[in-house]
Amino acid sequence: MPRLFVHAINVHQGGGTVLLCDLLRAIPPEVEAVVNVDACVGVPADLRDHVRVEGVEPTLLGRFAAERRLAGALAPDDRVLCFGNLLPLFRLRGEAVVFLQNRYLVDPCAPLGTLPLKPRVRLRMVRAWLHSLRLNASRYTVQAPALQRLAAQQLCVPVSCVPFVPTDDPDQIGAVKNESPSKKTLLLDIYI
Repeated sequence: MPRLFVHAINVHQGGGTVLLCDLLRAIPPEVEAVVNVDACVGVPADLRDHVRVEGVEPTLLGRFAAERRLAGALAPDDRVLCFGNLLPLFRLRGEAVVFLQNRYLVDPCAPLGTLPLKPRVRLRMVRAWLHSLRLNASRYTVQAPALQRLAAQQLCVPVSCVPFVPTDDPDQIGAVKNESPSKKTLLLDIYI
């Protein structure tokens, strides 16, 4: 089975952190996983041994080093989940799936002007990163059909809509796998 790399250096707080922690708890024991996460983010203490967490310093140099490590560590059959809207800086040998959560990044009608200056500048930078490096990802995944349409239109790439179903019970994940494709979870969509 291919290794799973979760590249979550852009997740800092709030809902993204909750989803990330749920995802990490749901990785089945047979999947070797490496997680790159912002060093300031608390990850669950109850993670299984097959999930190795590597903290990334939240600086430009720290993030660049994490991108280089990721690119160098991958084998062609490995999978990468870019969790937190940012796709890889470099083309990767393995399959890279971007989990896109922020509507502001693909909605041209999103009212960025109403946001404070710092978030507005940050969102514009991430938009530029997303648009200019969009081909560094193999696939894009979102949770909602409306976001799927926006992302496909703005990025000109195929985008799948797969719900995020958090569970810390690997048997539940297996049960979902055997049901209809509409019941597929984000985690299963990436590595199975």
